[in-house]
Amino acid sequence: MGKAIIWQSAAITAMGLIVFIAGCAVPSAPVLPGPPATSVSVVAIFASPTPTPDNLPSPTPTATNVAGSLPDLVTGWMSITTEKGGCILSLPVALGVSLSIANAGTADAGPFVIEVNGVRQTVTQGLPRGKSITLWFSGAYSYGGETVATVDVLFQVQESNEENNSLSRFLPLPTPPPTCTPTPTPTPPTPTSSTGALYREG
Repeated sequence: MGKAIIWQSAAITAMGLIVFIAGCAVPSAPVLPGPPATSVSVVAIFASPTPTPDNLPSPTPTATNVAGSLPDLVTGWMSITTEKGGCILSLPVALGVSLSIANAGTADAGPFVIEVNGVRQTVTQGLPRGKSITLWFSGAYSYGGETVATVDVLFQVQESNEENNSLSRFLPLPTPPPTCTPTPTPTPPTPTSSTGALYREG
């Protein structure tokens, strides 16, 4: 009576190949004399399917920190001053508002417009990161009223923080600055003449 092939085990190799090992026995019926019966092992190898674009895993999106690479324009101090500050040569003298602006972000800012009580100035060169400037706005003060300064009033610069672009203050009038003492201009000496005349009578 013969013996049927029986699948004994299956294993998955490290390379993703599925291996089936089967054993069979020589039938036990009488046979002609000959070499002794031996056992035979049959190995069947099935390769894993090659990945296709349809079953490839989707790439994981990488988050980008947009806020970390943007400028941040902020208003600093402001006060009513003369244009140059310090002493003055004569009265009356024009007053205005001095305003400091800084870029507290991590990227340079392009051109933008600043407004103080309706008076505007354009910073055409922009403002590098970590830098600050001070501008003077002629006649932009308000007697007894509130002075309002707004940086990037036209929203030309994309910033990491748009909530710190305005500053409102009731600014006191400054004490009149002292009058400058003009430096005397030295007067050059008047040249003298040593020419004379010789007269003879006769």
